[in-house]
Amino acid sequence: MMQNIILSVLVSCVTASSQGTCTYPGGDCYEISMQKCKGSDTWTMHGLWPQWTNGCSGPSFNYDSLSSLKADLDQYWPSCPEYGGDDETFWSHEWEKHGTCTGMTEVDFFSKGLQLRSQYSGNCNGDAPCSVCVSKDFSTQLDCGDSVKNSAIIV
Repeated sequence: MMQNIILSVLVSCVTASSQGTCTYPGGDCYEISMQKCKGSDTWTMHGLWPQWTNGCSGPSFNYDSLSSLKADLDQYWPSCPEYGGDDETFWSHEWEKHGTCTGMTEVDFFSKGLQLRSQYSGNCNGDAPCSVCVSKDFSTQLDCGDSVKNSAIIV
């Protein structure tokens, strides 16, 4: 029994390391950045960041297009009050700097971010910001590596 557990752990470690590392800049992957706002126990999105580039040209942010997602965005992708911004400005920044580079529509970008937060927030613990990295097609979790962990400063 113990031998099977050890073998399972070793296989998991080898599999994780063979899947690759997400790097910034130039990685063919996404960083899912999550945070806890001051005084909250809920992991919320900070951003869904394509690691291959940022600041792409594309459609301007359209707040009205997010009306069907607003309740979920308010709860799971808020601008933390301690940073002094408002949600609309925060979401606009995330769309214009990161979302426009994904090839997704605005609604798809924010929907995907919410879905990934739900899927991966269980990987986070403590109060420090948390990053999870995934392949460009979202099928494989990757090692974030040091360069991605430091990219949170680049929001």
